[in-house]
Amino acid sequence: MKLLTVNLSPGCYKKAVVLPGVSLLARLIARVRESTGRSLYRQLQARLSGAQRDQLDALLVASPGERLTPLEVLRTSPTRVSAPALVAALRRLDQIRAVGVSTVPVQDLPEARLARLARHAQLAWAQPLGRLGEERRHATLLVFVQTLERTATDDVLDLFDNLMTTLALRGETRRRRERLRTLKDLDAAALVLQQAVQLLLDDGVPAASLRQQVLDTVGEAQLRAAAEVVQHLASDEDPALQVLSGSYASVRRFLPALLAGISLQGTPSAQSLLAAWHFLQAQEAGGRCRPKWAAAPRAVVPKSWARRVFSAKGEVNPQAYTLCVLDRLHQALRRREVFAPASERYGDPRAELLRGEA
Repeated sequence: MKLLTVNLSPGCYKKAVVLPGVSLLARLIARVRESTGRSLYRQLQARLSGAQRDQLDALLVASPGERLTPLEVLRTSPTRVSAPALVAALRRLDQIRAVGVSTVPVQDLPEARLARLARHAQLAWAQPLGRLGEERRHATLLVFVQTLERTATDDVLDLFDNLMTTLALRGETRRRRERLRTLKDLDAAALVLQQAVQLLLDDGVPAASLRQQVLDTVGEAQLRAAAEVVQHLASDEDPALQVLSGSYASVRRFLPALLAGISLQGTPSAQSLLAAWHFLQAQEAGGRCRPKWAAAPRAVVPKSWARRVFSAKGEVNPQAYTLCVLDRLHQALRRREVFAPASERYGDPRAELLRGEA
């Protein structure tokens, strides 16, 4: 207010206008802001149908026997990292979308004023919101529900990220424990193979009798057993596959809800991953148009996963394919190659870039 008075003084002096007092100036500014606010409320309410207004009002009314209103329930973010928590977060997102105001256009209105309305609805109790004027109440709830949908989408993707990380850590712990348990067998097999390799590298052993001497020294049965142990215990597979290989049961608990509840887009480099994601969605939807696993997009599967995902006959292992797609999705979300349009933190990273000629 002081700064405004200082800036106003030179103009008043030049035009021989008596400088208004601070209190008068404050009342004038308050009337202008109130008029601007009412105009914003009217514009927002005019974009709502009668059914949408009723849906917004219903958020402030608690059901019989319930202590909290639907608005207060929907404002509660998930607090645990687990498959049931992710399913509950997706159910919450569906309930927010069911209000039916996601597509109401507000992009042409001032973002700062919309953000203030959303913050007010986030912090206020349902009763004070219900006592607001009709125009302001509907405008506030409209902006808040749209903001809440974006933050709820963020919550879902945060949970997915944390849950995949947790599953990977559990799998890594299990893999290391198994590795320690088999380390003794691997060492014994390595010592047997070492004897055979030393004979192969010995220049004093004639090439014609090399194989027979290796078999006589080490023993054919012992050599074959050592080779089988190394083949079984040593692997060149992707570490992610090794740590996630036992996690399909946990993934299956949230996968149907995740496929149905999240819409994803991506950069050109992520199109193969999106094709695999849409294939899994079609698989989960079922019905007569359900695609066969033989038609699954293969470009998303790296070489390190190929041996586990595709059998010798080229058939697809559904569990391994699903884990592969989810692991790639987890990495792509972190790199922002894949994004959710209705999201704050996981939105399109190119949205704020300048386009066209400079």
